[in-house]
Amino acid sequence: MLEIIPHRNFLAAQARLRRALTDHRPGRLIVVIGVGGVGKTTLRWSVLRELYGNPRHWGIGKIPVIEVMAILGAKAYFNSKALAEESLDQLHMPDLSWLTRGAKTTPEIEMIEEALAASREFWKGASRNLTEAGSWNAFKKNARERDMKIFSLEHASALCINHKDTRPAQHIINLMSIMEATGAMGVLTTIQDGAALWKGRSEVRRRMDVIWMAPYDVSKPEDLKCYLGLLKRIAAPYSFNPQNLLERLAPEIAAATAAVYAEMVNLFQRAEESAHDAGRTELIEADFHEAYYSADDLETLWSDVARFWEVKRSDKASAVTERADKLWPTEDE
Repeated sequence: MLEIIPHRNFLAAQARLRRALTDHRPGRLIVVIGVGGVGKTTLRWSVLRELYGNPRHWGIGKIPVIEVMAILGAKAYFNSKALAEESLDQLHMPDLSWLTRGAKTTPEIEMIEEALAASREFWKGASRNLTEAGSWNAFKKNARERDMKIFSLEHASALCINHKDTRPAQHIINLMSIMEATGAMGVLTTIQDGAALWKGRSEVRRRMDVIWMAPYDVSKPEDLKCYLGLLKRIAAPYSFNPQNLLERLAPEIAAATAAVYAEMVNLFQRAEESAHDAGRTELIEADFHEAYYSADDLETLWSDVARFWEVKRSDKASAVTERADKLWPTEDE
């Protein structure tokens, strides 16, 4: 997990996620959406730890959060049966990365990890003898017994890749029903393509809280200010030659990273490797030039960002006004 730098967009999304999870509504789904590297996992883990990170409050045999990763099957399509199996497995043998990754180990966490290790062989493969419906039924029963509060689904955009007779919203409706039956909420983390999860189903969109994690648009004065502040925080551990190099390269770095947090961090790390290879401790302009992506990779990054803004953007006010004019009765009527 990346270091948490409390910049504006992270803090705004963190506050929204905290509010959404504090207002516990069984069956409700929260979707955290943003381009890769913007900090979605770091955001999710920070709030989950804040709300559920003290094992002393869980109770014996309880687990408040499970995390599942949606993956594509052998034929590059989403496999709903595999999701059901993995979800049931995570109830039995939960991955506690959300609690432990990068955090200080405590006696309570050590005790939980030891218990999980001891039971792993017993539960291994237990769900494989069940049908998809059987796995979900067992999941619902066990989730209630385990007092699960949050079902976290990583890479949720995988649910959008289906055979032609299946729509993403069908998976989402099923997931909502399961969450409602277990008294839990779902947190889905996805890239910008995940906007297709609710496409064409207004009742699905209505039951979702969508949290947009945006990169900075440096063409806007307030975003530019935030970007420069974040850039200085990321650059703090490094030395530069000349000393004003960071100021000079700020526009290029924005272009090379699309002002995406992890991309900025990785750029500095690659530049540092370039300096080390040359036997230097200070970063020079050539190190950054060496660290820039290829033209194809940079085009892909900016296409992802453009797609994010496209799916996030509200409809034009003029279009909404036109709809209003058509539906609103006139005085003559």
